[in-house]
Amino acid sequence: MDRNMNDNLYHVLYEIEMYLEAPSPNIEYRTTVNNVFWECRLIHLRNLIDFFSGASKDDDIKLSDIKIPMKEDNNLLCSRNHPAYKAINKAVCHLTKSRYSRSKNCPNLNDYFDEAGNIRHDSIDAFYKELIMPKIEEFLEKVLKEPKYSHHHERVNKLKDIIKKPHELFNYNGVTSTAAPDTVSIVELHNPESH
Repeated sequence: MDRNMNDNLYHVLYEIEMYLEAPSPNIEYRTTVNNVFWECRLIHLRNLIDFFSGASKDDDIKLSDIKIPMKEDNNLLCSRNHPAYKAINKAVCHLTKSRYSRSKNCPNLNDYFDEAGNIRHDSIDAFYKELIMPKIEEFLEKVLKEPKYSHHHERVNKLKDIIKKPHELFNYNGVTSTAAPDTVSIVELHNPESH
């Protein structure tokens, strides 16, 4: 097998694993620890959106590099123009004023940042959960059907098990809930006694 294809798949599985396994913030953790958890999830979500949408740059791994029968997702490609995607970029990829100048400069981001400039993770998760999870599941199924990737099958099955169990992907303030709060603020998660 082409070593590049194998390496490419390894990296995509890593992105999926990091997105699924990023711990959820917990009120018992310091603010900086919770920020690390949120930023980890958002960075890997952003990478998966680009991968599954075909919006990757020339030197990025593309879905076509994996050589499985799966096409880029137009809904995910369109979602790159959505305020949720822009909020991810603003939250983790840029030092930006738009977090704090909500209605003046970037009114379309108001649903994704609270008054204090904290990203509203519940809004981002809600928007992308229905778009990204089916793509991840489809991708894992296609990889399992490829004999050339049989040495990755154990890892793929572990990822599928993570998806099946009630994991903490949408766990807010240390409590797993199907109904996320309107806003999860890093300030709210701050525990002064942990300093």
